[in-house]
Formats: sequence, C-alpha cells, structure tokens
Amino acid sequence: MIGAGLVSLVRNVEAGVNVGQRVFGVLVVVGFITAEWYASTLKPATVKVPAAAPTSPGMPPVHA
Repeated sequence: MIGAGLVSLVRNVEAGVNVGQRVFGVLVVVGFITAEWYASTLKPATVKVPAAAPTSPGMPPVHA
C-alpha cells in the first residue's frame, strides 16, 4: 500500500502544470491514503442479541 501511495503521489505531482495543481494532487493522495488507513483500523461492531427476543403476535419465535 505504501508503494502504490508513493507512485500515486509522484504521478499526481507530475501531472500538475502549475503549483496549485500539484498541491491539489498532493492533497488528494494524502486524503485517500488517510481514508485507507482509517478504514483499516475499524473493527466490526458486536451485537448482543437477547436470548428471547420479543415477537409480533402471530409470528414464530426468533432463534439467534
């Protein structure tokens, strides 16, 4: 992931014609890498299901 990020950073900076475009390219790549890093730190939420969940009248019981 680091190698791909560096290649993307270099190519985005090279693609800019002026300083503003190059800075924007850096910001886009840094934002994307930050989002990828943050997504990799997320953990699935645990859900606690009650043993006997209430059911609607006429419906069978829910089994977890």
